[in-house]
Amino acid sequence: MDPNLVNLVSRLILLFGGDFFGFADTTAAKRAIELQGGELVSGYPRAISIGIALPGAIVDMLPMRSEPGVAVSYRVHCYEVINTRLDLISSSVAGLLQRHGYRALPLPASERIDDVVRASPDLPIDLYAVRRSDYLEDPSITGHDFGLPFRMVQRKRRAVFEPRAVALEKESRDLEDEFGRKVRMITRALRHVYSGSMLHRVPPVYALELFSHRLLRYETGILHLIALGTNAALVGQGLIYQITLGLQLAWLLLATFGRLRIRVPGAGIAYYYLLVTLATLVGNYRFLRFGTPTTWEKAEGTR
Repeated sequence: MDPNLVNLVSRLILLFGGDFFGFADTTAAKRAIELQGGELVSGYPRAISIGIALPGAIVDMLPMRSEPGVAVSYRVHCYEVINTRLDLISSSVAGLLQRHGYRALPLPASERIDDVVRASPDLPIDLYAVRRSDYLEDPSITGHDFGLPFRMVQRKRRAVFEPRAVALEKESRDLEDEFGRKVRMITRALRHVYSGSMLHRVPPVYALELFSHRLLRYETGILHLIALGTNAALVGQGLIYQITLGLQLAWLLLATFGRLRIRVPGAGIAYYYLLVTLATLVGNYRFLRFGTPTTWEKAEGTR
């Protein structure tokens, strides 16, 4: 795109109240875009992303999101009003590009398709922020959720916890939905794990934490299969193997009760544990067979 036109677009976005924007060449992701959005959007080789900062006063009240007033304020001013402003900016940008001889397709801002204010089902989660000078562009397709924190440690940066910084994440519909989320997360994180880059130039304690909470955590499915196979092979070699194999089979039976929604104490926990463990196997298979996916699935409740 002509640098002068890029400058005009940038000035227009700022004039209409946009706080963040970026220009991207999407030709490398054409196939993925076509699979997700169809030929309607895949024929455009460039994309402009626009963002608006949410009102700080409302964001600061999110820890009290269960209160109706806070939930309504968030819905109106952080969703409805912001989306309308984003749509106005994108329409104006599309008009400017068209006047300069380009085809432009303004896409509507994401919206929830229901009219119910749902504050309580959202889960508080941790998030992180970094100084602009410390931000690292990640050339991979894994995202920053896993890659950025350990790279900050490698650069001798220190994490400072801020309890007022709150993000919201909609909880899974059910255990099966949580299983799918775990598979997606693990598939994306394994590129960092198997490359070994996360263990370079980090303190010993932090390296041990990464080894335990990442490497071993993402291989629990394989470790469980090894333990089950070992007990099955040695069941005739002693009482200890018979007991441990019996416990493993009892646990699988309990998990089956959980899958069938049979009310047995501990069945739900056993089923959840089974799904989380199975997710590591599926995630490893998908990564080794297909690599890291280039796109996320479309978020529920968006158009």
